[in-house]
Amino acid sequence: DTLARVPLIKTILESIGAPELDKLVNQLDTLPELESLIRSAIDPDAQATITEGNIIRTGFDDTLDKYRKVLREGTGWIADIEAKERQASGISTLKIDYNRKDGYYFHVTNSNLSLVPDYFFRKKKKKNSERYGTAELAKIEGEMLEAREQSASLEYDIFMSIRAQVERYIMRLQDLAKAIATVDV
Repeated sequence: DTLARVPLIKTILESIGAPELDKLVNQLDTLPELESLIRSAIDPDAQATITEGNIIRTGFDDTLDKYRKVLREGTGWIADIEAKERQASGISTLKIDYNRKDGYYFHVTNSNLSLVPDYFFRKKKKKNSERYGTAELAKIEGEMLEAREQSASLEYDIFMSIRAQVERYIMRLQDLAKAIATVDV
Protein backbone atom coordinates (compact mmCIF):
# COMPACT_ATOMS: atom_id res chain seq x y z
CA ASP A 1 0.00 0.00 0.00
CA THR A 2 2.84 2.37 0.81
CA LEU A 3 4.53 1.75 -2.54
CA ALA A 4 1.26 2.50 -4.30
CA ARG A 5 1.13 5.92 -2.56
CA VAL A 6 4.67 7.00 -3.48
CA PRO A 7 3.71 8.39 -6.92
CA LEU A 8 1.05 10.57 -5.27
CA ILE A 9 3.54 11.82 -2.67
CA LYS A 10 5.96 12.61 -5.48
CA THR A 11 3.27 14.47 -7.46
CA ILE A 12 2.27 16.54 -4.41
CA LEU A 13 5.88 17.53 -3.73
CA GLU A 14 6.44 18.43 -7.40
CA SER A 15 3.31 20.59 -7.40
CA ILE A 16 4.71 22.69 -4.58
CA GLY A 17 7.37 23.90 -7.01
CA ALA A 18 10.04 24.55 -4.38
CA PRO A 19 13.57 23.99 -5.74
CA GLU A 20 14.61 22.89 -2.24
CA LEU A 21 12.42 19.78 -2.69
CA ASP A 22 13.89 18.71 -6.06
CA LYS A 23 16.60 16.55 -4.50
CA LEU A 24 14.03 14.93 -2.21
CA VAL A 25 11.60 14.31 -5.09
CA ASN A 26 14.39 12.57 -7.02
CA GLN A 27 15.02 10.28 -4.05
CA LEU A 28 11.43 9.01 -4.11
CA ASP A 29 11.90 5.78 -6.07
CA THR A 30 8.41 4.54 -6.94
CA LEU A 31 9.52 0.91 -7.49
CA PRO A 32 6.58 0.11 -9.80
CA GLU A 33 7.87 -3.37 -10.62
CA LEU A 34 8.03 -4.30 -6.91
CA GLU A 35 4.63 -2.82 -6.18
CA SER A 36 3.21 -4.78 -9.12
CA LEU A 37 4.79 -8.04 -7.95
CA ILE A 38 3.46 -7.69 -4.42
CA ARG A 39 0.01 -6.58 -5.57
CA SER A 40 -0.29 -9.47 -8.05
CA ALA A 41 1.11 -12.12 -5.71
CA ILE A 42 0.02 -11.37 -2.15
CA ASP A 43 -3.61 -11.58 -1.08
CA PRO A 44 -4.59 -8.30 0.61
CA ASP A 45 -6.50 -10.28 3.25
CA ALA A 46 -3.57 -12.61 4.01
CA GLN A 47 -2.82 -13.53 7.59
CA ALA A 48 0.28 -12.09 9.20
CA THR A 49 1.96 -15.50 9.52
CA ILE A 50 2.81 -17.64 6.51
CA THR A 51 1.78 -20.86 8.25
CA GLU A 52 -1.90 -19.84 8.14
CA GLY A 53 -2.02 -20.23 4.35
CA ASN A 54 -4.00 -18.20 1.81
CA ILE A 55 -1.18 -15.70 1.43
CA ILE A 56 -0.81 -16.03 -2.32
CA ARG A 57 -3.49 -14.28 -4.34
CA THR A 58 -5.82 -16.41 -6.44
CA GLY A 59 -4.77 -16.21 -10.07
CA PHE A 60 -1.05 -15.88 -9.35
CA ASP A 61 -0.20 -19.59 -9.73
CA ASP A 62 -2.29 -22.04 -11.78
CA THR A 63 -1.25 -25.13 -9.81
CA LEU A 64 -2.06 -23.53 -6.48
CA ASP A 65 -5.41 -22.38 -7.86
CA LYS A 66 -6.14 -25.96 -8.98
CA TYR A 67 -5.32 -27.30 -5.51
CA ARG A 68 -7.54 -24.70 -3.89
CA LYS A 69 -10.41 -25.57 -6.20
CA VAL A 70 -10.07 -29.26 -5.35
CA LEU A 71 -9.97 -28.48 -1.61
CA ARG A 72 -12.97 -26.16 -1.91
CA GLU A 73 -15.12 -28.33 -4.17
CA GLY A 74 -13.89 -31.86 -3.45
CA THR A 75 -16.49 -32.74 -0.85
CA GLY A 76 -19.20 -31.59 -3.27
CA TRP A 77 -17.75 -33.85 -5.95
CA ILE A 78 -17.85 -36.77 -3.48
CA ALA A 79 -21.50 -36.01 -2.65
CA ASP A 80 -22.33 -35.86 -6.37
CA ILE A 81 -20.73 -39.26 -6.98
CA GLU A 82 -22.59 -40.71 -4.01
CA ALA A 83 -25.96 -39.45 -5.29
CA LYS A 84 -25.23 -40.57 -8.86
CA GLU A 85 -24.18 -44.09 -7.80
CA ARG A 86 -27.06 -44.42 -5.35
CA GLN A 87 -29.49 -43.73 -8.18
CA ALA A 88 -27.65 -45.87 -10.77
CA SER A 89 -27.25 -48.89 -8.49
CA GLY A 90 -30.65 -48.75 -6.82
CA ILE A 91 -28.98 -49.06 -3.40
CA SER A 92 -30.91 -46.45 -1.41
CA THR A 93 -28.54 -46.68 1.58
CA LEU A 94 -25.35 -46.35 -0.47
CA LYS A 95 -23.02 -43.84 1.09
CA ILE A 96 -19.41 -42.79 0.80
CA ASP A 97 -17.29 -42.85 3.93
CA TYR A 98 -13.65 -42.08 4.60
CA ASN A 99 -10.94 -43.33 6.89
CA ARG A 100 -7.17 -42.94 6.74
CA LYS A 101 -6.49 -46.59 6.04
CA ASP A 102 -8.99 -47.21 3.25
CA GLY A 103 -9.48 -43.66 1.97
CA TYR A 104 -12.86 -42.92 0.38
CA TYR A 105 -15.12 -45.92 -0.17
CA PHE A 106 -18.71 -46.91 -0.83
CA HIS A 107 -20.24 -48.58 2.21
CA VAL A 108 -22.52 -51.42 1.08
CA THR A 109 -24.41 -53.58 3.56
CA ASN A 110 -24.52 -57.34 2.97
CA SER A 111 -28.22 -57.17 2.07
CA ASN A 112 -27.38 -54.97 -0.94
CA LEU A 113 -24.32 -56.83 -2.27
CA SER A 114 -26.29 -58.25 -5.21
CA LEU A 115 -26.92 -54.69 -6.46
CA VAL A 116 -23.25 -53.67 -6.57
CA PRO A 117 -22.31 -52.63 -10.13
CA ASP A 118 -19.58 -54.53 -12.00
CA TYR A 119 -17.26 -51.53 -12.14
CA PHE A 120 -17.09 -51.29 -8.33
CA PHE A 121 -13.98 -52.95 -6.90
CA ARG A 122 -13.82 -54.43 -3.42
CA LYS A 123 -11.54 -52.62 -1.00
CA LYS A 124 -12.38 -54.46 2.20
CA LYS A 125 -14.80 -57.06 3.53
CA LYS A 126 -16.36 -56.39 6.94
CA LYS A 127 -18.68 -58.51 9.09
CA ASN A 128 -21.97 -56.86 8.00
CA SER A 129 -20.84 -54.90 4.96
CA GLU A 130 -18.20 -54.42 2.30
CA ARG A 131 -16.24 -51.39 1.16
CA TYR A 132 -15.95 -50.63 -2.54
CA GLY A 133 -14.22 -48.15 -4.74
CA THR A 134 -14.57 -46.95 -8.32
CA ALA A 135 -12.08 -45.43 -10.73
CA GLU A 136 -13.91 -42.09 -10.52
CA LEU A 137 -13.86 -42.07 -6.72
CA ALA A 138 -10.19 -43.05 -6.66
CA LYS A 139 -9.34 -40.24 -9.09
CA ILE A 140 -11.06 -37.59 -6.97
CA GLU A 141 -9.54 -39.04 -3.81
CA GLY A 142 -6.09 -38.80 -5.39
CA GLU A 143 -6.69 -35.20 -6.40
CA MET A 144 -7.96 -34.31 -2.92
CA LEU A 145 -5.05 -35.97 -1.14
CA GLU A 146 -2.53 -34.35 -3.47
CA ALA A 147 -4.17 -30.96 -2.97
CA ARG A 148 -4.14 -31.38 0.81
CA GLU A 149 -0.51 -32.49 0.88
CA GLN A 150 0.92 -30.17 -1.76
CA SER A 151 -0.99 -26.88 -1.49
CA ALA A 152 0.59 -25.65 1.75
CA SER A 153 4.06 -26.62 0.59
CA LEU A 154 3.57 -25.00 -2.82
CA GLU A 155 2.21 -21.81 -1.29
CA TYR A 156 5.18 -21.63 1.06
CA ASP A 157 7.62 -22.15 -1.85
CA ILE A 158 5.90 -19.42 -3.88
CA PHE A 159 6.02 -17.06 -0.91
CA MET A 160 9.73 -17.75 -0.37
CA SER A 161 10.38 -17.08 -4.06
CA ILE A 162 8.54 -13.75 -3.84
CA ARG A 163 10.44 -12.89 -0.67
CA ALA A 164 13.74 -13.59 -2.45
CA GLN A 165 12.68 -11.25 -5.26
CA VAL A 166 11.73 -8.54 -2.77
CA GLU A 167 15.08 -9.00 -1.03
CA ARG A 168 16.83 -7.64 -4.13
CA TYR A 169 15.09 -4.31 -3.46
CA ILE A 170 16.24 -3.87 0.15
CA MET A 171 18.69 -1.03 -0.52
CA ARG A 172 16.19 0.83 -2.69
CA LEU A 173 13.44 0.31 -0.11
CA GLN A 174 15.69 1.62 2.68
CA ASP A 175 16.56 4.68 0.59
CA LEU A 176 12.87 5.23 -0.13
CA ALA A 177 12.02 4.91 3.57
CA LYS A 178 14.66 7.53 4.44
CA ALA A 179 13.33 9.88 1.78
CA ILE A 180 9.71 9.47 3.00
CA ALA A 181 10.87 10.01 6.58
CA THR A 182 12.53 13.23 5.48
CA VAL A 183 9.32 14.32 3.74
CA ASP A 184 7.47 13.56 6.95
CA VAL A 185 9.86 15.69 8.97
